[in-house]
Order: sequence, then structure tokens, then C-alpha cells
Amino acid sequence: MKDFRIYGQVDDETVAQMRLAMELPISAYGAIMADGHVGYGLPIGGVLATRNAVIPGGVGNDISCGMRACKTNVKVSDLLDNFGNDVMQALLAIKAVVKVGLGQVYEKPQGHELFDRREWNEYSILKQNHQAARNQFSSTGSGNHFIDLCADPEGVLWILIHCGSRNVGAKVAEYFMELAKLETPDVCDKIAYLSMDSQVGQDYWKVMEFCGEFAYAGRDRISEKVLTALGVREVYSIQNHHNFAWKEEHFGEPLIVHRKGATPAGEGVLGIVPGSMGDFAYIVRGKGDLNSLKSCSHGAGRQIGRSMAKGKKGRDGQWKRLPQVQESDMCEYLRVRGVTLLGGEVDEAPQAYKRIEAVMAAQASLVEPMIALMPFGVIMSAAADR
Repeated sequence: MKDFRIYGQVDDETVAQMRLAMELPISAYGAIMADGHVGYGLPIGGVLATRNAVIPGGVGNDISCGMRACKTNVKVSDLLDNFGNDVMQALLAIKAVVKVGLGQVYEKPQGHELFDRREWNEYSILKQNHQAARNQFSSTGSGNHFIDLCADPEGVLWILIHCGSRNVGAKVAEYFMELAKLETPDVCDKIAYLSMDSQVGQDYWKVMEFCGEFAYAGRDRISEKVLTALGVREVYSIQNHHNFAWKEEHFGEPLIVHRKGATPAGEGVLGIVPGSMGDFAYIVRGKGDLNSLKSCSHGAGRQIGRSMAKGKKGRDGQWKRLPQVQESDMCEYLRVRGVTLLGGEVDEAPQAYKRIEAVMAAQASLVEPMIALMPFGVIMSAAADR
């Protein structure tokens, strides 16, 4: 049995899921980050290094989901002066120009040089989704995607953005996951893989990287929209992603490193590790720990699944399964911490997440926290947006 390192406290089901992936003949090294929990294919927070093969399910459906953080030129107090000391007005100004939620599209397709690239015609899966991608470009999506207004210890305004390659990334993932099942039919469907020596493996790699560019460009454009809506300028930014695979060398051999909900943390590499909607986010600097494959967590990590947090009602409107998180508790948590929320539901409540302080303590050997950012305004999709 190939061993793997676990950072922090993760449940047995998460460990079992990682163990299954480590049993693949292509697997070399692995690790579970402190935000680890069960996911599709690999655990969220799972890092898996393979030899000459890529696992579409190990990259995930939201290819290149990631974070962008930018420091602005104003203090939070100055921003609030411009919005009548009303955080909600600032959030509404942002939502007026950025589409938020599942399937939300712009009335006018978004322009970007990326849409003139030859890849849209070279790969059928991209060609089929070209127009949809234009319509969704620079929207955030639903789930745990967000736009946060934060204050650093000096009271300076920072903007955090979390989103990925949107529907085009999901369509690419679904397409190549099906092809991987055909290539490796004897392997569990969710971790079926593609040889990098095959044409389909090479195609997936190129399209995955293209989705990465799409996601980066989308986060850049969202940031531009937010800055303009708030009337502020960017003076510094950091951006990186998870749900991706990289060609790297570890322990003296070339490997494909899948980071499913895990952040690159090579020595000196800057990253962003957010907590929940009501907790600190951290700008971190990687320490290049080899046992983690130079990785760290991508956030706090769930401790309660979405369906468990929200509960379930029957057709008669009665609870079949009671929610584990009450909306009143979520609102009180945010009130005490001075956080204004636009959108969001209990499946994204702070109570559904691990405590970010415990996660950071568990990965002290992986990253050094540089700046703590406290959100005071949060935009997430609401039920009406999904």
C-alpha cells in the first residue's frame, strides 16, 4: 500500500477515498490537506501525483476554480464614506455589473481576446460551448463562489474573488471523464485516467490549460468590474488556482500533480486561503514542503455537506430531514462579526465549515500566513440566482 500524508483532522470516508486513488497503478505520491473532505473522484483537499497520466475526475468539474486577491488604494472607511456608510449599497453596486449565480448570463456577450483563439475551433467540446462561454464570461456562478470586500490590519480595502471556468469547464470535464472511462474501463469511473502518451490525454491537457486561461481572464475581468463599481484602483494583486493538474518534478522524477481543492505552495509562492463568509482569509507564502507535494489547503473546508446543512422537505412541505444549520444562527454569526451578506444560503454558512484557525494551525509547516483579511461585505448566489 502506497502511503500518503494527512494534515489536520479528516474523516474516515475522506481517507478511504484517497486510499482508493493511491491504489491506481499510475499513482506515485499523495497527501490530504487540512481542509480535506469527500469530493468527486479525489477528496476536496486531495493532492495526487501520477506517472504519465492525468485523471479528469482528479482535476474536477470546475477546472481552474481559484482565487484572486487585490489590494486597493483606499481605506475601508473612505469607501464607506462614498456609499453613505452603507455596505449593502456598495454590494448592490457590484451586483449591478457582475452576474452572480448558476446559469446567469450577460445580455450582451462579453468581449475578450481569448475568444479569438484557435482552440475554440480545434476542439469540438470548446466549439460547442463557445457562445455559452462568451455569455457567461466574467460571471461568478453559484455554490461557494463569492466576491468579498475585506479589511487588512491597517484598514485598507481588499477585494477577494473566488470562481472558475464556469459552464465551459464543467462541459470539458464531463466530456473527458466519459472518454477516460472508455480508456480505463476496469478503474472506478470517478478516477478513470488518460495516458499522456495518448491523443485523448494530450487533448485533455491542452483543453484543461485553456480552461485555466479562461478562468484567470474571467477573474481579472470581474476584478475590473468591481473596482470600477466602487470607484477605486488596484495597487497589488495575487492570483492562483486549484482544481488543476501541473507537470512538476518531485523526489527526482517528473510527475503529474493533481490538486483537487488544494493550492500550490512552493517555497516563496504566494497564495490565498479563505475561511467562510464570516471568517478571516489569509494571504500566505509557501514553504515548499515536500511531503505535501508543495501544496496547502484552498480554504477552510466543509464539515457539513450542503444537503445536510439545508435539510430536506417533502412534497407536503414538511421536513423529511431537519437542517443542521439554522438561518438565524448564520445571521447572528455574521452580525457579531460585522459582515453584511448579499445572497448566500445556509449551505454556505460559517457553521458548515471547519474553523480556519484550526486549518491554518494544521498546515503551519506548509505555509506562513502573511496578511489576515476580514470580510465585511460578501456577495454569494441566493436561491433565486441558482
